[in-house]
Amino acid sequence: METFGETIKRLREEQNIPLRKVAAYIDIDQAILSKIEHGSRRPKREQVIELAKYFKVDEKPLLIKWLAGKVLEEVYGDEFALDALQIASQMLKSTVEQPKEDKPSVLDYLKLGESPGMEKMFHSNKLPTYTELARYLFKTATGKKFDEDKVDIQTNFIGEDKEHELYLFYMPNQEWLKNNALTLNMIKNLPDYKGKKRLIFASLKYVDDETCVKHHIEFARIPY
Repeated sequence: METFGETIKRLREEQNIPLRKVAAYIDIDQAILSKIEHGSRRPKREQVIELAKYFKVDEKPLLIKWLAGKVLEEVYGDEFALDALQIASQMLKSTVEQPKEDKPSVLDYLKLGESPGMEKMFHSNKLPTYTELARYLFKTATGKKFDEDKVDIQTNFIGEDKEHELYLFYMPNQEWLKNNALTLNMIKNLPDYKGKKRLIFASLKYVDDETCVKHHIEFARIPY
């Protein structure tokens, strides 16, 4: 696959333009442009845009290659690079995707991070027990009375109302919370879908919004 630098060199040579003219246009030294073409120097974003204008090409493919090179430079040689990139991709997608429905949901009203009760729970010396947090979340989300007898630790089910089934993936341990995000396997192991949306509370999620919609899931992050 052609790198950013190789693309710039190809465009310049295809248009038979001397190195010095391109360098002068983006106001850098000729030697620096040569390093950019050979991959030993990375240009600034605005310089990439200027190069696209100069060569009269779409800036998007150039910016994508430039950014890909920047990411590769950061993770190259690390044994966990591919795994990290996969997770980062899922997290980024879930961050930038827009909601697919304009209709307000329970999550529009459940602002966990702004809740005084939640803040007190997670900023004290001792984390809440599973039951304590389940009781708080269930009552906050549904306005209904929490029934401890309906909790199923095996499936992480903590109760339901007319529209939602509620699940809590949690242990009162900071390290556990940092390393146990909602994954596709966890979703697949949920009980069979019964027509209600599934409101899932967890510290993180490594699935995108499209996957959540497909499995009838609304996600709420626990602010540990």
